[in-house]
Amino acid sequence: MKNAALINSIVGLGKCSLTISIPVFSVAGITPSIIPTAVLSTHTGGFGTPYRADTGDCVEGFSRHWEDIDIAFDAVSTGYLTSREQAEAAVRFIENQRKRAEAVGRRITVLADPTMGDHGRYYAGMAEGMADSYKKVCAAADIVVPNMTEACILLGIPYTEGPYTEDYLRYVAKELCTLGCKIAVITGIGTKRGELGAAVYDSESNRFTLSLSGQCERNYHGTGDLFASVLLAAVVSGCSAVRATDIAVRFIRDCIAGTMEDDTDERLGVNFEVRLPLLMDMLRQSDK
Repeated sequence: MKNAALINSIVGLGKCSLTISIPVFSVAGITPSIIPTAVLSTHTGGFGTPYRADTGDCVEGFSRHWEDIDIAFDAVSTGYLTSREQAEAAVRFIENQRKRAEAVGRRITVLADPTMGDHGRYYAGMAEGMADSYKKVCAAADIVVPNMTEACILLGIPYTEGPYTEDYLRYVAKELCTLGCKIAVITGIGTKRGELGAAVYDSESNRFTLSLSGQCERNYHGTGDLFASVLLAAVVSGCSAVRATDIAVRFIRDCIAGTMEDDTDERLGVNFEVRLPLLMDMLRQSDK
C-alpha cells in the first residue's frame, strides 16, 4: 500500500482537517500517517472560542523521529499551520522526503492547502505573518489548493467577491504557480453562469481547466479539507490533476446534496462518511 503524511489540525467536533482526511485516504487504499499542528475542541466557525492544546513542536518532533527510523512516504499534505516554526519544519520535512524518494527512484506528490481564511477574511486566531510562511510551503509543493481569499493573500492582490470570469481565474492560477508549485487549483469558485467548482492550471503543460457543478445554497465547514483530501488521494491513485479535481468536485457536490436532505447543522460539516463507497467507485472507474 502507498502511504501519505498528513500535516494538519485535529478538531474534536465539526468535521474538518484530519478527521476528514484519515477516512478518505483509508478508503482510497492509502495509509495515512498524521502530524497534528493543533488540537481543538471545535473548529473556529460558529462554536465560540474552542479549547486548544499545545502541539507547537509536533511537526518538528514527529518528522525527526520518522526520519530517524527511515520512513518514506508517497505523498505529503499540509493544511492548517499555527506558526512560522511549524511552516519551516514542514518545508524541511518535505525536502527530506523528496531526497529519500529520489535516492530510490520513487516519486512523491506534495499538496499544500494554505489554510488562512475565507470570504475575504483571515480565520480567527491566524498568527501574524503566516502568509509569508505559507508561501514557502507552497513553493515546496507540487499542488496548491487555496480558495480565492487565500490565493489573493498569497499573491498580495485585493480580494473581490465572485462570480469570476474565466480570464481572471486563469490569471490568478498562473500567478500562483510563480510561487514555485507545478499545479494550482483554486477551490470554491463561482462563475457568472451560476456554477460552482474549481479552476486548475498546470504550469508544465500550460493547460487551464474549469471543473464545475451546480450552485450550492449553503456553506458547510470542512469542504475545503474534503476537497484537498480527495484530490490528493486521487492523484496518488494514478489520476491526473484535472481528473482528480473532477472527482473531488463531483464527490463534494453529492455530499452537500445529501447533507442538505439530512438537514444537518452547517457548522458540523458535510455527511461524507456514508458516501465513501461512492468515492471508492469513482476512484476505481478512473483506473479503467
